[in-house]
Amino acid sequence: PGTTTRAVYTSLGSKQALLAGLGVRAFDMLGAAVEQLPSAGDPAAGLVAAGTLGFRPFALAHPALFRIGIQQASMPAPVIQAIVPAAERALPALHRRIAALRDAGRLGARTVADTAWEFHAACEGLAALELRCAFSAEDGQRLWEDTLTSLVTGWQHTTPAHRQDNPAAKP
Repeated sequence: PGTTTRAVYTSLGSKQALLAGLGVRAFDMLGAAVEQLPSAGDPAAGLVAAGTLGFRPFALAHPALFRIGIQQASMPAPVIQAIVPAAERALPALHRRIAALRDAGRLGARTVADTAWEFHAACEGLAALELRCAFSAEDGQRLWEDTLTSLVTGWQHTTPAHRQDNPAAKP
């Protein structure tokens, strides 16, 4: 609102540049939200907080940015390529929380990178469901906390399938 298509094209050059800029903004905001969360004494609680107090509020407050930047639904390859550096800048905040869990011996044989993908998939799925109104807003916080706590707790009690076949594989 308050601008014209011509103004967008004049300042950004193209629709793809606009989408890329929005995607970058999404990851910058998400990374900052996770980075600003206080460290928890318990690394599992700190990681759950990254989802419930970082990812969830971001997705609910900025559903369009979530869909453009995080889900990248129907985005052309050049737009996705332009977003990747912002995603890479946002990852260290999450990786630090996962590394704290690893250092406490609570990742099983998972790598920080694999764990980040699993955690991200759970958060993205929960956000997509909540944004589609698959469950009520009142149930949202409880479902996020229960899901992420179960995921994080399960990591220390399970070994990934690819590690079961090759116990010598490095984490």
